Amino acid sequence: MNEDAALALLGPEARWTLSHAVRRQAARLGSRRFIRFEGGPDLSFADLHTRADRAAQALAALGVRAGDRVFAMLRNRAEHLDLLIGCGRIGAVYVPVNTELKGWSLQHQWHNGEPRVIFVEADLLAAFGSRLSADHDFSR
Repeated sequence: MNEDAALALLGPEARWTLSHAVRRQAARLGSRRFIRFEGGPDLSFADLHTRADRAAQALAALGVRAGDRVFAMLRNRAEHLDLLIGCGRIGAVYVPVNTELKGWSLQHQWHNGEPRVIFVEADLLAAFGSRLSADHDFSR
């Protein structure tokens, strides 16, 4: 079921989501700057909308469905917004994970959160240590 079909079932109040706010602002403000990241890209409202759509499509291609949890162990970067809004567009739950977590604390988050996928910066992979197993593919 796509987002518009789901919204039709939920009623007008469902249109007050972050995903829809971004969509409305992209239509209204287009190329106007939304945010600037230090050392990263400037994003317009239209850029954010497009990137969120791509993130939603990529998540769906990875098998993420409504209700699934998506962990993101990323530093401050534009991809947080892409994933946050992209998750909302497919009904998934975005779970930002503190980049300072290691060992038992990280394992606790992972075990209790039961993520469908985890996005992690390459240099933070070591925090997972020996807790990685063959049934968890963190290469995507």
